Amino acid sequence: MDPDQGAMNHNHGAMDLDQGAGPALTPFNKLSEAAQKELQDNCEKQFEQLELLQNEIVLLSDMSGETLPESVNRLILTNSELSLILNSPANLSSKHPEVLREAVNEEMEKLCSELEMVLSWNKAKKETFLECCEREQKLLEEKGEVYKAAVAHTEQIRKDKESRSTKKCLQDHKDKLGKLAAYHIKILDIMMNVIEEHFQLPDDQEGLLPLETILERLMNKALQTTHDPYVTIDETFWPAYIETLLRYGIAVRHPEDNFKIRLESF
Repeated sequence: MDPDQGAMNHNHGAMDLDQGAGPALTPFNKLSEAAQKELQDNCEKQFEQLELLQNEIVLLSDMSGETLPESVNRLILTNSELSLILNSPANLSSKHPEVLREAVNEEMEKLCSELEMVLSWNKAKKETFLECCEREQKLLEEKGEVYKAAVAHTEQIRKDKESRSTKKCLQDHKDKLGKLAAYHIKILDIMMNVIEEHFQLPDDQEGLLPLETILERLMNKALQTTHDPYVTIDETFWPAYIETLLRYGIAVRHPEDNFKIRLESF
């Protein structure tokens, strides 16, 4: 490579170093002479290494004596080394305090900038997370209110159902009692009609009890004093009525007293 061109590259590299150092880095012309000399030496070494690699790439491209696969392999290897040098961070072999301090300051500024970006990202994520938590809490409270309302509604339905069931049961009993009373009245009317038609007292038998009165006494005795359902027969009971009740199984005599009778257990 032409020396003038190398000098231009050297100066250009020094300018790049000065411009790319960042606003907080000390300008190159403000460093001490020893620091400037050491940086220039490092830059020249780096550019010499780059020139060697570039020359080797050019030579490999012009070589015709080697087989094509070998040339391609060496070219790929050299290009890889060049890319590694260009893309790797600057390797400061300098031991000068000013150079090391400025390099450390630049790295610290980069690290602080990255940490500020991470902090900003964390704050944004935290705000998003808090908003999400507030929405979830509000949704949970709304679901809790809906659940309470559903429980209260279910309880009210259960109470209404039980109340309707109790009312229905009472009404059913009332209806049955009404039907039973109506049937009882109907049976009594039929019995009275039968008695009036077929079991009338003779005209000459005054002072005797009619058959319906005897039946009424027997029924009241059986219902009111279940432990002693017998009715005592006296002179007001017409013997023909007593005989009819006993013959057709409507009444039975006391096992020890023939003057007492009771209704048969139906």
